[in-house]
Amino acid sequence: MSSEKTLIDLALSQPQSAIEALAYEASNQDAISANSIKIKRKLIPTKLPGHNQQFAFEVDVDRCSGCKGCVSACHHMNGLDTGESWRRVKQWFGKTESSSWVHTVTSACHHCLNAECMLGCPVGAYEKNPISGIVKHLDDQCIGCEYCIWKCPYEVPEYHSSHGVVRKCDMCSDRLGMQIEPACVQACPHDAIRIETVDQPTIAEQTNYDPHLGQGMYPEAAPSSITKPTTIYRSTKELKSAQWSPMQGNQTSQKAHWPLVIMLVMTQWGLGMIIGNMFWTENSFRGGPSIGFLLGLALVVSGLISSALHLGQPTKAWRFFLGLRTSWLSREILAFTLLSLLLFADGMCQWLHLIPPNYQGFWQWIVTASIASAVMTSVMIYHDTHRPSWRMPLTSMRFFSTLAIGLILLLWEGFVRLELDQSWSILMALFLTLFSGWKLQLGGIFEPCRWRILVGFLWGLTISWIWLVTLSELVNVSGPHTWVWKLLVGLMLVSCDIIERRQFFISTRAPVGHGVGSWASG
Repeated sequence: MSSEKTLIDLALSQPQSAIEALAYEASNQDAISANSIKIKRKLIPTKLPGHNQQFAFEVDVDRCSGCKGCVSACHHMNGLDTGESWRRVKQWFGKTESSSWVHTVTSACHHCLNAECMLGCPVGAYEKNPISGIVKHLDDQCIGCEYCIWKCPYEVPEYHSSHGVVRKCDMCSDRLGMQIEPACVQACPHDAIRIETVDQPTIAEQTNYDPHLGQGMYPEAAPSSITKPTTIYRSTKELKSAQWSPMQGNQTSQKAHWPLVIMLVMTQWGLGMIIGNMFWTENSFRGGPSIGFLLGLALVVSGLISSALHLGQPTKAWRFFLGLRTSWLSREILAFTLLSLLLFADGMCQWLHLIPPNYQGFWQWIVTASIASAVMTSVMIYHDTHRPSWRMPLTSMRFFSTLAIGLILLLWEGFVRLELDQSWSILMALFLTLFSGWKLQLGGIFEPCRWRILVGFLWGLTISWIWLVTLSELVNVSGPHTWVWKLLVGLMLVSCDIIERRQFFISTRAPVGHGVGSWASG
């Protein structure tokens, strides 16, 4: 490994910080002209924030040249991996009747007053310093669930796959503690970035003001009312003009999160089968647990095991109770833990005949209400991120329709077992086809470019099932080949649900505001 120093090494190892330079100037006033003092730009505060104040980034948009020196310095100072970046640079375009312009602007963590990343963390791996206001991530406490990435409307935290944790900018708090500028501030050749002291009540009032509720810090940014970010963007141009728009380029899909796809589909299917077993299976409480109940319970357990594979540090997940007050992820873990115990108790009660017949109906409704509550916590996890494609009505429709599929499978099994007329099998197959197609359409609502693929797949699926129904006339569904028919039904439903749930994750986008707040320019 070469020991030769780079330009970044030399820049970051400068012995004089801005504070030291100001101290030198103050002690040598006679040798320094008044003009040089006026030109000197203060890059970091010389004292700690006062009551109801905190440190914040201030970016002079007119000074930024887009050189990405701040990005390189941040990457170098924090030892980030290839492809990992805590600071980003974008371009804005704008025009008036007399002129047009392009701006490059840098952004990092905004150290918000209402830090959603901190509120959503199930294990308390974030803290907001009560003096400086810096929102810091505690790597040793993180379980790598990545929920903070979804909760942050600016998608600031980044997942570090090698360590299985999330990391983010902490404003180089260690350097600030030694009165040295953060790496990005020191590396900027145009002094476009600096640390400023801001008043927290002022920011809270500005972002809560009714006309500003849908506005962001910069074009296409999330509404500032969500997290109340503290970063200040300044420009002589009109940043809040509706003619501004960012250069987005080709947007890439989000991660599929396959363990969560499996967890959501399997648990909801299994819970639906358990509900169907309780109300529509003859031997729910006689002769021990039915096959439907045991299969549903196995699906639920398999889904919960799959969810643990999503975590970068699963051995630390026992600390979920630390976030129960603010995190829906903590509440979901608690809800499914209690529900699993309840379902095992239900199975034992069925096996040992512990529940009197007079109370069986009441017990069934208790289990059903517990299942609905647990699924609702899953809905709230995604709704609480403020993402348009994860709003409560649509997410509830998706999750509870998957629950209904498990119930439908029990009905289907009942139709076949009771040897009903063949026309019922045909109607059931057509219904399942339409239901699956509807689920696929839900998966493509927020991906317009994929509509043609989804519609084509849906038509192919429909034609395939018409052929399967026709073939079922040749195969007696109540005869020895019943298991083949059931297997085909199950595979079709599983494939449709998995495709829809994968689309649920990869098509999501961070919330976008409408316009730029007046506080962002100056």
